[in-house]
Amino acid sequence: MLDLDHFKQVNDSFGHQAGDAVLQQLVQQLSSLLPPGLELFRYGGEEFVILAAGLAEAELAAALDDIRHTLAAARWEALPASWQQTVSAGVVACQPGDPVNHSLQLADMALYAAKHQGRNRVCLASALATPPLERFSRSG
Repeated sequence: MLDLDHFKQVNDSFGHQAGDAVLQQLVQQLSSLLPPGLELFRYGGEEFVILAAGLAEAELAAALDDIRHTLAAARWEALPASWQQTVSAGVVACQPGDPVNHSLQLADMALYAAKHQGRNRVCLASALATPPLERFSRSG
């Protein structure tokens, strides 16, 4: 899960049209930077989910860290040249059969850990204390 850092400030300072332009540029850049076989989805607002079938958690984290560095140095066309737009990401390894909601929650927890650790970083869900899987079952 990937999120633009301080995106509310973009909308508040430069307007929603600038925010929309930043989102469009982000998608264009991510589409060109993501390794082949990875799929990008908008999850909501300025949050995106990247599915990386076949990549280990550490491999995806390394790829996202490279992308994070590239985006931090990028020139954002709708923003002042002095503006540095960064992203934070949370990475979770999923196996076939893992409940989707549980995987998304773990990725979200890792994303929030990245935000709380100062933003502009990638955090692994495996490095966090995780809630038990039973909480997410449909029974009960």
